[in-house]
Amino acid sequence: MPQSLVFEHVQVFPLERRLVVDGAVRTLGTRAFDLLLYLMEHRDRVLSKAELIDKVWPGVVVEDNNLTVQISTLRKILGEGAITHLARQGYRFTLEPGAPPSEASGPPTKTPLPLPDRPSLVILPFLHLSADMAQAYLTDGITEDITTELSRFHSLFVISRNSAFTYKGRHVNVRDVGRELGVQYVVEGSVRLASSQMRVTAQLIEAASGGHVWADKFDGTLEDLFDIQDEVVRRISVAVAQGVQTHEYCSARQRPANLTAYGLALQAHRQASDAFNLSDEAQCQQAIKLADAALALDPRCALAWNARALASWQSLFFGRAVDRAATLTLSMTAADRLIELDASDAAGYNFRGLLLQEAGESAQALSCLRHAYQLNPNNVPTLGALGLLEIFNGEPARAIEPLKRARRINPLDPWAWSPQALLALAYFALFDYKEALAQAKISVNLGPHVVTPHTNVAIACVGLGDMEGAATAMARALQTGREFLRRRLGASGARFATPEITARWRKFVAMALLQLDPAVVGDLMPLAVEVSGQQT
Repeated sequence: MPQSLVFEHVQVFPLERRLVVDGAVRTLGTRAFDLLLYLMEHRDRVLSKAELIDKVWPGVVVEDNNLTVQISTLRKILGEGAITHLARQGYRFTLEPGAPPSEASGPPTKTPLPLPDRPSLVILPFLHLSADMAQAYLTDGITEDITTELSRFHSLFVISRNSAFTYKGRHVNVRDVGRELGVQYVVEGSVRLASSQMRVTAQLIEAASGGHVWADKFDGTLEDLFDIQDEVVRRISVAVAQGVQTHEYCSARQRPANLTAYGLALQAHRQASDAFNLSDEAQCQQAIKLADAALALDPRCALAWNARALASWQSLFFGRAVDRAATLTLSMTAADRLIELDASDAAGYNFRGLLLQEAGESAQALSCLRHAYQLNPNNVPTLGALGLLEIFNGEPARAIEPLKRARRINPLDPWAWSPQALLALAYFALFDYKEALAQAKISVNLGPHVVTPHTNVAIACVGLGDMEGAATAMARALQTGREFLRRRLGASGARFATPEITARWRKFVAMALLQLDPAVVGDLMPLAVEVSGQQT
């Protein structure tokens, strides 16, 4: 037996029973290691389940599930594409042989392309793992659709379909792909069709290190094939975009000395995002300072303008801006600049719509958000903002679909509390207090430091006659956003276009406040007393 076996990014030392993946030692159990060795040694053919069980568990009666578990373990460590499953036939090890690191050849002959000034990626052709090759068109279609959808995200640089498909049918090393195409990330995946079921797997890999950033699988039936395909494409596209963004933000945190415009803009956007989740005005101001520093270096840095718009809009929305007129002007400048830089990107219209709403221009605001939705219907911030404006403009029923989609296609979003809170508000506007309370409680768990989820719980409890529950929630709302409540409770603060919804929201907030000790309510008490006497 050779001293070591090398296949692409994997090196195995059989005598030492040691496994190295991407330069890091990985731990395997006895059965998994034996299984890996056998698959490697017989990689020239498909190995049946019966043969594998006989060789790895000699003389032992075991269930097929034991083999499935060990295969799954190997795939998690080596990558989904390392072991191919052919329906009703068996498994085959599919990584290509390579040279040990010490014997590796010199640098690639192709000159590496320079990296773009924004996160860049390629979606490699997904593997078709089904025996019926006549359905391979479906796998290619999914790859092409994901490429198209990710191209809508103008914060990403996406390699075109034609370049990506030159790798079809080839066993490639993601590091080589990254160098050849000049990208930071590679998306790989597979499609398996069996009977009436379809499973699509996808993984996002950092090209330089070969490290996995994100991976997931998506299941569906073939009864509604194209609906399932659309849903899978949508979910993978959003998840990949979010995975790239999160990884870039984390990297920016780890490189505080990076004074390039893009590095500063990354940090600014991260501060603004954290501020939204924590309702922290100090972080908003820090985000603005970082964005301004980035813009001083590069006035065309779209991410910096995005961060500035996001941070200053929060100050307006949560009632924390000291000078609302000046903040609104600066914010609108940022939104307009985003549109000037790229009129086909949804981000500028997204912010412009939110800011027009703050300025009292509801009809124009909704028009901007609907246009942003047409540009990118899979952009989660746009879906949330569209839902918000549909509610404020008297169409709460129309808000439910985009808000539910925002939660469904991006369930791990750090901002997940926001569309959830807006769902609660939509149901409140529709007099469905039971559903409003259920949605509001979920949003509280997702965003306990934000005022709006607690406020929604309070008004839903008032609607249900649970004044004790309303008092508990309102006490927390006061702790997290007193100024927000002061502004919204004022005569011009609530934004609903429908007078009835505005009056009902204000009265329910006031009723919840009156359940508390006057010392806790403080200077809001006279306003609460005044509003509670109004008729809905």
